[in-house]
Amino acid sequence: PLAVCDPAFVANGDTVHTALDAKSVGGLKGKQTDQMALKYSPQQQWYYYPNMTDDEVLVFKQFEVWKDDSMDKREALPVRGVFHTAFVDPNTPEGSPPRQSTECRVQVFIGKRKEEDAAEEKWTPPAPLWPK
Repeated sequence: PLAVCDPAFVANGDTVHTALDAKSVGGLKGKQTDQMALKYSPQQQWYYYPNMTDDEVLVFKQFEVWKDDSMDKREALPVRGVFHTAFVDPNTPEGSPPRQSTECRVQVFIGKRKEEDAAEEKWTPPAPLWPK
């Protein structure tokens, strides 16, 4: 199954700047990815959803960065995303089919930080278009 870590329980010192060979994950040969990994800490709180069905989805924020964040010291940035990993569940019945998943990444660009928006008029969304 997929496990997710509550970011409220991840200390900055738990994060590690890492990289993979980009070619191994479908990128360009000779390039490296730019990623953060997580060291174990007993303070971290991990969760998983053992009874999810194929008509349910799990959505979480993987990463958040702002234009004025210093990328030279990423480990010093506050933890704003959800670390996640697959693991072997010892309670899985023998002969069960392996877990299957689909990952869809979406990038969202926001113009202002939340605290900047607080001083401005609140936006009210229009009535939903679907379902009617």
